[in-house]
Amino acid sequence: MRSIAAICDAGRVALKLRLLDDLQNYHLPQGSAAEIAVYSDHFHHVSIMRKILLRMKSWQNYLYLDH
Repeated sequence: MRSIAAICDAGRVALKLRLLDDLQNYHLPQGSAAEIAVYSDHFHHVSIMRKILLRMKSWQNYLYLDH
């Protein structure tokens, strides 16, 4: 397991995510995964690209053509 210092040295930041909504009504199957992005005031052009990539990834989950 990598330490927090090793992750920060690699250019990444440790993040603790706290969900505010009650997820009991969503009926998520076990093993569900999510992708999140954290935006800041720095590198605004990168955040726009990240928003586009997240949108493309979400459509990829609906357009699964291998069945």
